[in-house]
Amino acid sequence: MQSMKTKITRWNSGAAGRSKMVACQNLVWLVATVANVPDFKDEVVACLDLLEKSLLEAGSDKTRLLSVQVILRQIENRDVFNDIWLDWIGPDAGNWPQRAVFGAALAPGLSVEIVATAAIM
Repeated sequence: MQSMKTKITRWNSGAAGRSKMVACQNLVWLVATVANVPDFKDEVVACLDLLEKSLLEAGSDKTRLLSVQVILRQIENRDVFNDIWLDWIGPDAGNWPQRAVFGAALAPGLSVEIVATAAIM
């Protein structure tokens, strides 16, 4: 019997031990962080811009997001994040992913980290 291996595509992040994105079959897993942005709102916008660019690079877009986990250094920023998120994701509930927001310690220079899974077109 011949073994059939599932193709896995990995995008190099430039950081040791991790990929920028990983795709398998018709799914892609991504993380978006932008370090050392002094203003929280600007950091959120930069992370969402990076997420959108990465989705496009993987052959997807924000309408294909399935699941998103948002990690905030300060959970008190949840409402600020949510306002920016709602503008970015758009008004069509048919395109909204499952989403969770929680507070946790992050690497120095980060206030937000976005972890996402999306379907590839």
